[in-house]
Amino acid sequence: LLAVLLLNAVVVLVSVWNPGIQMLLADMYGFDKSIRPLRSFGLTSGYDTAGYLCVVGALISSISIYFRKSKSVLVALLIFIAAAMFTSRSTMVLIFLLIAGFCMVFLVRGRWSLKVVSATYLAVGSGIAIVYVFPLISASFALGGGSSSEFEHAASFAATDLSAWWDSMWRLPDSPLELLFGSGSIIATSDVGYVKMVFMIGIFGFLIVLAMYGYMMFVAGRMRRSAKRGDWIPDTETWVLLLSLIIFIAALFLMNIKNLYFLTRGYHELMIIMFFYLVGDWRISQQAADGDHYSETKAGASA
Repeated sequence: LLAVLLLNAVVVLVSVWNPGIQMLLADMYGFDKSIRPLRSFGLTSGYDTAGYLCVVGALISSISIYFRKSKSVLVALLIFIAAAMFTSRSTMVLIFLLIAGFCMVFLVRGRWSLKVVSATYLAVGSGIAIVYVFPLISASFALGGGSSSEFEHAASFAATDLSAWWDSMWRLPDSPLELLFGSGSIIATSDVGYVKMVFMIGIFGFLIVLAMYGYMMFVAGRMRRSAKRGDWIPDTETWVLLLSLIIFIAALFLMNIKNLYFLTRGYHELMIIMFFYLVGDWRISQQAADGDHYSETKAGASA
């Protein structure tokens, strides 16, 4: 799983260095926007999409580093972070928050080597945020009176007026019938995933989708509690995958504020693969435990 996600991150970095690669990939992946300097859509159809996959890779890598103590995964984490810097603004913010959160956990609960790495990450990350990320966001969103012309790389990102964004992006259907059942169409004036879902399938359909992801989170929570009690003893890789899935599902609700990622290719399939692999491993373990219990009961009855 990490290898597949890492491939996308590597393509992001390579195609930023050589934008001609993006020209070749655009038709293949259905990318229909203009190619911007210092940005890449990797092996996906959009900048945000490629960036969020880098965030998922960084998530799995961070949890894996904590449990597996692998230097190769540390290198992968660096690649995911670097690639995320060349995708979208929301990705930059999300990966900074994610890594800062893990660094704080590692500083409190990690071994000494993780504490050193975490302190280094926080120091370097803070410097990058101050020099690059904060000025970029301030310029492109015109915060504090700034403008995109005041920061060289802001021209590669859309200039956004937050008040206009709120007015245009968060509009629901006017018709009560369309509000309840949707119009079956994709709204072009909004990028917000929640709004897109309501226009497509209405509030009823939207609640069904939320219930599906809520059920996956509920089952993942049951598996985690089962492992904590000792009823299920997953190996290290499976435990890393379970924790990653729980955070991934939770992050999906946040990511849909920026765009539609519920039932979206590249994300939904990834989540389904993780979910059913874990459920399969969990149920096999339960069946084995039930078989052992049956054998012990039968042996006791014979005695």
